[in-house]
Amino acid sequence: MSVHSFSSLPRLAAFTVALLAAHATQAQESTARVFTNFRLFDGTGAPAVEDAALVVEDGRIVAAGAAATLNLPESAQRIDLGGGFVLPGFINAHGHAAQDTERKLAVSAQYGVTSVFSLGGENANTAALRDAQNPQAPGTARLHIAGPILEGLNSPQAAEQGVESLAALGAEWVKMRVNNGNMRAPVYQALIASAHAHELKVAAHLYTLAEAKDLLRAGIDALAHSVRDQPVDAELLQLMRDNQACLIPTLTREVSTYIYATPPDFFNDPFFLRGASAADIAALSTADTQRRNAAAQARGQADLLMAQRNLKATHDAGLRIALGTDSGASLGRFPGYFEHLELQLMVEAGLTPEQALLAATSVAADCMDLQDTGTLTPGKWADFLVLDADPLEDIRNTQTLKAVFIGGQRLMP
Repeated sequence: MSVHSFSSLPRLAAFTVALLAAHATQAQESTARVFTNFRLFDGTGAPAVEDAALVVEDGRIVAAGAAATLNLPESAQRIDLGGGFVLPGFINAHGHAAQDTERKLAVSAQYGVTSVFSLGGENANTAALRDAQNPQAPGTARLHIAGPILEGLNSPQAAEQGVESLAALGAEWVKMRVNNGNMRAPVYQALIASAHAHELKVAAHLYTLAEAKDLLRAGIDALAHSVRDQPVDAELLQLMRDNQACLIPTLTREVSTYIYATPPDFFNDPFFLRGASAADIAALSTADTQRRNAAAQARGQADLLMAQRNLKATHDAGLRIALGTDSGASLGRFPGYFEHLELQLMVEAGLTPEQALLAATSVAADCMDLQDTGTLTPGKWADFLVLDADPLEDIRNTQTLKAVFIGGQRLMP
Protein backbone atom coordinates (compact mmCIF):
# COMPACT_ATOMS: atom_id res chain seq x y z
CA MET A 1 0.00 0.00 0.00
CA SER A 2 1.40 3.44 -0.89
CA VAL A 3 2.25 6.12 1.58
CA HIS A 4 -0.45 8.23 -0.06
CA SER A 5 -3.07 5.58 0.77
CA PHE A 6 -2.05 5.52 4.41
CA SER A 7 -2.08 9.29 4.63
CA SER A 8 -5.67 9.43 3.39
CA LEU A 9 -7.01 7.24 6.25
CA PRO A 10 -7.14 9.99 8.88
CA ARG A 11 -9.13 12.19 6.50
CA LEU A 12 -11.45 9.27 5.67
CA ALA A 13 -11.93 8.49 9.38
CA ALA A 14 -12.70 12.11 10.13
CA PHE A 15 -15.22 12.22 7.27
CA THR A 16 -16.85 9.01 8.50
CA VAL A 17 -17.14 10.35 12.06
CA ALA A 18 -18.63 13.58 10.75
CA LEU A 19 -21.11 11.67 8.58
CA LEU A 20 -22.17 9.44 11.47
CA ALA A 21 -22.56 12.47 13.71
CA ALA A 22 -24.71 14.17 11.08
CA HIS A 23 -26.93 11.09 10.79
CA ALA A 24 -27.15 10.88 14.60
CA THR A 25 -28.18 14.53 14.77
CA GLN A 26 -30.81 14.02 12.09
CA ALA A 27 -32.14 10.94 13.90
CA GLN A 28 -32.23 12.87 17.14
CA GLU A 29 -34.11 15.74 15.54
CA SER A 30 -36.51 13.42 13.79
CA THR A 31 -37.61 11.85 17.10
CA ALA A 32 -37.99 15.17 18.89
CA ARG A 33 -41.43 16.67 19.40
CA VAL A 34 -42.12 20.38 19.60
CA PHE A 35 -45.25 21.61 21.38
CA THR A 36 -46.31 25.14 20.47
CA ASN A 37 -49.05 27.75 20.88
CA PHE A 38 -49.75 27.80 24.61
CA ARG A 39 -49.21 29.77 27.81
CA LEU A 40 -46.63 28.08 30.05
CA PHE A 41 -46.66 27.86 33.85
CA ASP A 42 -43.48 25.86 34.44
CA GLY A 43 -43.89 25.27 38.19
CA THR A 44 -40.70 27.07 39.21
CA GLY A 45 -42.51 30.11 40.55
CA ALA A 46 -41.60 32.19 37.50
CA PRO A 47 -44.37 34.17 35.78
CA ALA A 48 -46.35 32.36 33.11
CA VAL A 49 -44.87 32.70 29.61
CA GLU A 50 -46.99 33.66 26.62
CA ASP A 51 -46.61 32.01 23.21
CA ALA A 52 -44.44 29.24 24.65
CA ALA A 53 -42.90 26.07 23.29
CA LEU A 54 -41.65 22.77 24.70
CA VAL A 55 -39.08 20.56 23.01
CA VAL A 56 -39.33 16.92 24.13
CA GLU A 57 -36.90 14.10 23.32
CA ASP A 58 -37.19 10.53 24.63
CA GLY A 59 -39.84 11.61 27.10
CA ARG A 60 -37.78 14.41 28.63
CA ILE A 61 -37.85 18.15 28.20
CA VAL A 62 -34.96 19.50 26.15
CA ALA A 63 -36.04 23.14 26.11
CA ALA A 64 -38.94 25.20 27.44
CA GLY A 65 -39.87 28.86 27.30
CA ALA A 66 -40.96 31.59 24.91
CA ALA A 67 -40.99 30.08 21.42
CA ALA A 68 -39.15 33.07 19.94
CA THR A 69 -36.17 32.45 22.25
CA LEU A 70 -35.77 28.72 21.58
CA ASN A 71 -33.85 26.90 18.87
CA LEU A 72 -36.64 24.63 17.66
CA PRO A 73 -35.44 21.62 15.62
CA GLU A 74 -36.68 21.93 12.05
CA SER A 75 -37.38 18.23 11.47
CA ALA A 76 -39.24 17.65 14.77
CA GLN A 77 -42.90 16.72 14.88
CA ARG A 78 -44.96 19.83 15.69
CA ILE A 79 -47.97 19.67 18.03
CA ASP A 80 -50.16 22.76 18.33
CA LEU A 81 -51.79 23.01 21.77
CA GLY A 82 -54.44 25.42 20.61
CA GLY A 83 -53.69 28.36 22.86
CA GLY A 84 -54.18 26.33 26.04
CA PHE A 85 -52.67 26.82 29.49
CA VAL A 86 -49.86 24.30 30.16
CA LEU A 87 -48.58 23.36 33.61
CA PRO A 88 -46.77 20.41 35.22
CA GLY A 89 -48.75 17.28 36.00
CA PHE A 90 -50.04 17.09 39.55
CA ILE A 91 -48.25 15.04 42.20
CA ASN A 92 -50.33 13.44 44.93
CA ALA A 93 -47.94 13.20 47.86
CA HIS A 94 -50.43 11.14 49.89
CA GLY A 95 -52.64 8.73 48.03
CA HIS A 96 -53.40 5.03 48.34
CA ALA A 97 -53.14 2.61 45.42
CA ALA A 98 -52.24 -0.66 47.11
CA GLN A 99 -55.48 -2.28 45.96
CA ASP A 100 -56.84 -2.05 42.41
CA THR A 101 -53.57 -0.33 41.61
CA GLU A 102 -53.67 -0.17 37.84
CA ARG A 103 -57.20 1.22 37.72
CA LYS A 104 -56.43 3.89 40.31
CA LEU A 105 -53.31 4.97 38.46
CA ALA A 106 -55.21 5.13 35.17
CA VAL A 107 -58.04 7.17 36.71
CA SER A 108 -55.54 9.50 38.42
CA ALA A 109 -53.86 10.16 35.08
CA GLN A 110 -57.22 10.86 33.47
CA TYR A 111 -57.60 13.79 35.89
CA GLY A 112 -54.04 15.08 35.38
CA VAL A 113 -52.43 13.45 38.43
CA THR A 114 -49.24 12.17 36.83
CA SER A 115 -47.42 10.91 39.96
CA VAL A 116 -48.93 9.16 43.00
CA PHE A 117 -47.20 8.41 46.30
CA SER A 118 -49.08 5.44 47.71
CA LEU A 119 -48.51 5.81 51.45
CA GLY A 120 -49.37 2.51 53.01
CA GLY A 121 -50.48 -1.04 52.30
CA GLU A 122 -48.25 -1.81 49.32
CA ASN A 123 -46.70 -5.25 49.01
CA ALA A 124 -44.36 -7.15 46.69
CA ASN A 125 -46.98 -7.17 43.93
CA THR A 126 -47.36 -3.39 44.12
CA ALA A 127 -43.59 -3.01 44.08
CA ALA A 128 -43.43 -5.21 40.99
CA LEU A 129 -46.03 -3.04 39.24
CA ARG A 130 -43.99 0.05 40.06
CA ASP A 131 -40.78 -1.56 38.85
CA ALA A 132 -42.44 -2.64 35.62
CA GLN A 133 -43.40 0.92 34.71
CA ASN A 134 -41.43 2.32 31.80
CA PRO A 135 -40.38 5.75 33.11
CA GLN A 136 -40.20 7.14 29.59
CA ALA A 137 -43.79 6.12 28.84
CA PRO A 138 -45.54 4.63 31.91
CA GLY A 139 -49.00 4.82 30.35
CA THR A 140 -50.59 5.76 33.69
CA ALA A 141 -49.65 7.92 36.65
CA ARG A 142 -46.16 7.18 37.94
CA LEU A 143 -46.27 5.04 41.09
CA HIS A 144 -44.19 5.49 44.24
CA ILE A 145 -44.66 3.31 47.33
CA ALA A 146 -44.12 3.25 51.08
CA GLY A 147 -45.01 -0.39 51.76
CA PRO A 148 -47.05 -1.58 54.76
CA ILE A 149 -47.81 1.08 57.36
CA LEU A 150 -45.76 0.62 60.53
CA GLU A 151 -48.04 0.85 63.55
CA GLY A 152 -48.69 -0.84 66.88
CA LEU A 153 -45.03 -1.81 67.30
CA ASN A 154 -44.03 -2.54 70.89
CA SER A 155 -40.24 -2.32 70.93
CA PRO A 156 -37.37 -0.46 69.24
CA GLN A 157 -36.20 -3.81 67.85
CA ALA A 158 -39.58 -4.40 66.21
CA ALA A 159 -39.40 -0.92 64.72
CA GLU A 160 -35.95 -1.56 63.28
CA GLN A 161 -37.07 -4.88 61.83
CA GLY A 162 -40.09 -3.20 60.28
CA VAL A 163 -37.91 -0.62 58.57
CA GLU A 164 -35.55 -3.32 57.32
CA SER A 165 -38.47 -5.16 55.71
CA LEU A 166 -39.57 -1.97 53.97
CA ALA A 167 -36.05 -1.32 52.69
CA ALA A 168 -35.92 -4.88 51.33
CA LEU A 169 -39.26 -4.31 49.58
CA GLY A 170 -37.90 -1.23 47.85
CA ALA A 171 -40.07 1.29 49.67
CA GLU A 172 -39.28 4.90 48.84
CA TRP A 173 -40.66 6.30 52.09
CA VAL A 174 -41.76 4.92 55.45
CA LYS A 175 -45.32 5.56 56.65
CA MET A 176 -46.05 5.27 60.36
CA ARG A 177 -49.21 5.71 62.41
CA VAL A 178 -48.96 7.33 65.82
CA ASN A 179 -52.42 8.40 66.84
CA ASN A 180 -54.26 7.35 69.99
CA GLY A 181 -50.97 6.36 71.63
CA ASN A 182 -50.50 3.17 69.60
CA MET A 183 -46.71 3.54 69.55
CA ARG A 184 -44.55 4.79 72.42
CA ALA A 185 -41.88 7.44 71.93
CA PRO A 186 -38.83 5.12 72.28
CA VAL A 187 -40.31 2.90 69.56
CA TYR A 188 -41.00 5.59 66.97
CA GLN A 189 -37.71 7.30 67.79
CA ALA A 190 -35.93 4.06 66.89
CA LEU A 191 -38.13 3.70 63.80
CA ILE A 192 -37.23 7.15 62.49
CA ALA A 193 -33.53 6.70 63.27
CA SER A 194 -33.50 3.33 61.50
CA ALA A 195 -35.31 4.75 58.46
CA HIS A 196 -32.81 7.57 58.17
CA ALA A 197 -29.95 5.07 58.46
CA HIS A 198 -31.49 3.33 55.42
CA GLU A 199 -31.77 6.73 53.67
CA LEU A 200 -35.55 6.59 53.86
CA LYS A 201 -37.69 9.52 54.96
CA VAL A 202 -40.69 9.08 57.22
CA ALA A 203 -44.26 10.40 57.01
CA ALA A 204 -46.71 10.03 59.87
CA HIS A 205 -50.45 9.71 60.32
CA LEU A 206 -51.42 11.94 63.23
CA TYR A 207 -54.21 14.11 64.58
CA THR A 208 -53.12 16.21 67.55
CA LEU A 209 -50.69 19.07 68.06
CA ALA A 210 -48.92 17.10 70.80
CA GLU A 211 -48.40 14.12 68.48
CA ALA A 212 -47.00 16.35 65.77
CA LYS A 213 -44.53 17.99 68.14
CA ASP A 214 -43.32 14.68 69.56
CA LEU A 215 -42.82 13.28 66.07
CA LEU A 216 -40.91 16.35 64.93
CA ARG A 217 -38.66 16.15 67.98
CA ALA A 218 -37.92 12.56 66.91
CA GLY A 219 -36.95 13.74 63.43
CA ILE A 220 -40.05 13.08 61.29
CA ASP A 221 -39.81 14.36 57.71
CA ALA A 222 -43.46 14.91 56.80
CA LEU A 223 -46.77 15.33 58.56
CA ALA A 224 -49.04 13.23 56.35
CA HIS A 225 -52.19 14.89 57.74
CA SER A 226 -53.07 18.21 59.33
CA VAL A 227 -53.12 18.96 63.03
CA ARG A 228 -56.83 19.09 63.71
CA ASP A 229 -57.37 19.34 67.46
CA GLN A 230 -56.14 22.92 67.95
CA PRO A 231 -54.25 25.72 66.21
CA VAL A 232 -50.58 25.15 65.49
CA ASP A 233 -48.23 27.32 67.51
CA ALA A 234 -44.79 28.88 67.16
CA GLU A 235 -43.09 25.86 68.73
CA LEU A 236 -44.49 23.44 66.16
CA LEU A 237 -43.62 25.76 63.28
CA GLN A 238 -40.05 26.07 64.55
CA LEU A 239 -39.77 22.29 64.90
CA MET A 240 -40.92 21.93 61.30
CA ARG A 241 -38.38 24.51 60.23
CA ASP A 242 -35.59 22.76 62.12
CA ASN A 243 -36.49 19.43 60.47
CA GLN A 244 -37.16 20.97 57.05
CA ALA A 245 -40.39 19.01 57.34
CA CYS A 246 -43.34 19.25 54.97
CA LEU A 247 -47.05 19.35 55.64
CA ILE A 248 -49.44 17.27 53.52
CA PRO A 249 -52.82 18.70 54.60
CA THR A 250 -55.25 16.06 53.12
CA LEU A 251 -58.20 18.44 53.45
CA THR A 252 -60.38 16.23 51.29
CA ARG A 253 -59.90 13.43 53.80
CA GLU A 254 -61.97 15.48 56.25
CA VAL A 255 -64.57 16.25 53.59
CA SER A 256 -64.97 12.54 52.85
CA THR A 257 -66.09 11.86 56.43
CA TYR A 258 -69.33 13.83 56.13
CA ILE A 259 -70.02 14.99 52.57
CA TYR A 260 -72.22 11.97 51.76
CA ALA A 261 -74.84 12.84 54.39
CA THR A 262 -76.78 13.96 51.32
CA PRO A 263 -75.81 13.45 47.68
CA PRO A 264 -73.04 16.01 47.03
CA ASP A 265 -73.32 18.40 44.10
CA PHE A 266 -70.33 16.83 42.40
CA PHE A 267 -72.31 13.62 41.82
CA ASN A 268 -73.83 15.54 38.89
CA ASP A 269 -70.57 17.16 37.74
CA PRO A 270 -69.45 15.87 34.30
CA PHE A 271 -65.82 16.35 35.32
CA PHE A 272 -66.35 14.08 38.33
CA LEU A 273 -68.32 11.54 36.32
CA ARG A 274 -65.55 11.02 33.77
CA GLY A 275 -63.75 8.75 36.27
CA ALA A 276 -66.33 7.76 38.88
CA SER A 277 -68.16 4.44 38.79
CA ALA A 278 -71.91 4.13 39.09
CA ALA A 279 -71.38 1.40 41.70
CA ASP A 280 -69.40 3.74 43.96
CA ILE A 281 -72.01 6.47 43.64
CA ALA A 282 -74.76 3.99 44.48
CA ALA A 283 -72.87 2.69 47.53
CA LEU A 284 -72.40 6.24 48.80
CA SER A 285 -76.09 7.04 48.33
CA THR A 286 -77.50 4.39 50.66
CA ALA A 287 -79.48 5.35 53.75
CA ASP A 288 -76.87 3.73 56.00
CA THR A 289 -74.01 5.76 54.46
CA GLN A 290 -76.02 8.94 54.74
CA ARG A 291 -76.79 8.29 58.41
CA ARG A 292 -73.13 7.64 59.23
CA ASN A 293 -72.03 10.79 57.41
CA ALA A 294 -74.71 12.88 59.07
CA ALA A 295 -73.56 11.66 62.49
CA ALA A 296 -69.97 12.63 61.65
CA GLN A 297 -70.80 15.95 60.02
CA ALA A 298 -70.18 18.33 62.92
CA ARG A 299 -66.84 16.71 63.75
CA GLY A 300 -65.76 16.51 60.13
CA GLN A 301 -66.57 20.13 59.40
CA ALA A 302 -64.74 21.27 62.54
CA ASP A 303 -61.69 19.19 61.59
CA LEU A 304 -61.70 20.68 58.09
CA LEU A 305 -61.86 24.25 59.35
CA MET A 306 -59.00 23.62 61.81
CA ALA A 307 -56.93 21.92 59.12
CA GLN A 308 -57.46 24.87 56.77
CA ARG A 309 -56.53 27.33 59.49
CA ASN A 310 -53.36 25.39 60.25
CA LEU A 311 -52.50 25.06 56.57
CA LYS A 312 -52.56 28.84 56.20
CA ALA A 313 -50.47 29.39 59.33
CA THR A 314 -47.91 26.82 58.20
CA HIS A 315 -47.67 28.31 54.71
CA ASP A 316 -47.41 31.85 56.09
CA ALA A 317 -44.46 30.68 58.20
CA GLY A 318 -42.60 29.89 54.99
CA LEU A 319 -42.82 26.11 55.35
CA ARG A 320 -43.38 23.68 52.52
CA ILE A 321 -46.86 22.41 51.69
CA ALA A 322 -47.34 19.38 49.42
CA LEU A 323 -50.69 18.49 47.92
CA GLY A 324 -52.09 15.21 49.19
CA THR A 325 -55.60 13.84 49.52
CA ASP A 326 -55.59 10.36 51.10
CA SER A 327 -57.59 9.41 48.00
CA GLY A 328 -58.01 5.73 47.26
CA ALA A 329 -57.84 4.80 50.94
CA SER A 330 -61.55 3.99 51.16
CA LEU A 331 -64.86 4.33 49.36
CA GLY A 332 -65.69 7.98 48.78
CA ARG A 333 -62.12 9.24 48.48
CA PHE A 334 -61.92 9.57 44.72
CA PRO A 335 -58.47 9.43 43.08
CA GLY A 336 -58.02 12.20 40.55
CA TYR A 337 -61.11 14.26 41.26
CA PHE A 338 -60.17 14.81 44.89
CA GLU A 339 -56.85 16.38 43.88
CA HIS A 340 -58.79 19.13 42.08
CA LEU A 341 -61.09 19.52 45.07
CA GLU A 342 -58.03 19.71 47.35
CA LEU A 343 -56.68 22.63 45.32
CA GLN A 344 -59.98 24.46 45.77
CA LEU A 345 -59.93 23.85 49.52
CA MET A 346 -56.35 25.12 49.74
CA VAL A 347 -57.35 28.35 48.03
CA GLU A 348 -60.40 28.57 50.27
CA ALA A 349 -57.97 28.32 53.21
CA GLY A 350 -56.15 31.45 52.03
CA LEU A 351 -53.48 30.30 49.57
CA THR A 352 -53.38 31.95 46.18
CA PRO A 353 -54.07 29.78 43.13
CA GLU A 354 -50.38 29.98 42.24
CA GLN A 355 -49.34 28.82 45.71
CA ALA A 356 -51.77 25.90 45.54
CA LEU A 357 -50.50 24.89 42.08
CA LEU A 358 -46.91 24.99 43.31
CA ALA A 359 -47.93 22.73 46.22
CA ALA A 360 -49.25 20.27 43.63
CA THR A 361 -46.15 20.39 41.44
CA SER A 362 -42.65 21.59 42.32
CA VAL A 363 -43.11 21.75 46.09
CA ALA A 364 -44.63 18.28 46.20
CA ALA A 365 -41.71 16.99 44.13
CA ASP A 366 -39.26 18.68 46.48
CA CYS A 367 -40.96 17.32 49.59
CA MET A 368 -41.06 13.77 48.23
CA ASP A 369 -37.53 13.87 46.77
CA LEU A 370 -38.64 13.43 43.17
CA GLN A 371 -35.80 14.58 40.94
CA ASP A 372 -37.39 14.12 37.52
CA THR A 373 -40.81 15.73 37.84
CA GLY A 374 -42.54 18.78 39.29
CA THR A 375 -41.38 21.45 36.85
CA LEU A 376 -41.36 21.85 33.08
CA THR A 377 -37.66 22.53 32.77
CA PRO A 378 -34.85 20.85 30.81
CA GLY A 379 -34.02 17.36 32.00
CA LYS A 380 -37.41 16.66 33.62
CA TRP A 381 -39.94 14.17 32.33
CA ALA A 382 -42.45 15.84 30.03
CA ASP A 383 -45.42 15.29 32.34
CA PHE A 384 -47.83 18.14 31.69
CA LEU A 385 -51.45 19.19 31.47
CA VAL A 386 -53.28 21.35 28.96
CA LEU A 387 -56.20 23.41 30.24
CA ASP A 388 -58.72 25.49 28.34
CA ALA A 389 -58.74 28.26 30.97
CA ASP A 390 -56.23 29.91 33.32
CA PRO A 391 -56.19 28.44 36.86
CA LEU A 392 -54.17 31.41 38.12
CA GLU A 393 -57.33 33.46 37.67
CA ASP A 394 -59.67 30.84 39.15
CA ILE A 395 -58.38 27.57 40.63
CA ARG A 396 -61.56 25.84 39.47
CA ASN A 397 -60.20 26.19 35.95
CA THR A 398 -58.05 23.11 36.58
CA GLN A 399 -61.28 21.31 35.69
CA THR A 400 -61.06 22.62 32.12
CA LEU A 401 -58.49 19.88 31.59
CA LYS A 402 -58.39 18.88 27.93
CA ALA A 403 -55.18 16.87 27.58
CA VAL A 404 -52.70 14.96 29.75
CA PHE A 405 -49.17 14.11 28.61
CA ILE A 406 -46.82 11.80 30.52
CA GLY A 407 -43.33 11.41 29.12
CA GLY A 408 -44.50 13.56 26.22
CA GLN A 409 -47.12 10.96 25.25
CA ARG A 410 -50.77 11.95 25.22
CA LEU A 411 -52.95 9.89 27.55
CA MET A 412 -56.19 11.85 27.62
CA PRO A 413 -58.42 12.13 25.77
